[in-house]
Amino acid sequence: HEGYRMGVPVHGVYQEIFNSDSNYYGGTNVGNFEQRVSQPMQAQGRNHSIELNIPPLAVTVLKLQG
Repeated sequence: HEGYRMGVPVHGVYQEIFNSDSNYYGGTNVGNFEQRVSQPMQAQGRNHSIELNIPPLAVTVLKLQG
């Protein structure tokens, strides 16, 4: 899924720190390579959210920066 909106707990900058779909692991390299800045848009019961690219059959891990 491209442009999937996911709620986040706090406003800030989020960085993908792991993506099992990376070509390093033999995947298709779908991911979130640039930092994502949250926006004040509600999603999944959270007041802030970010847009993500969700790779197929993979795990991604994001970390709040700062």
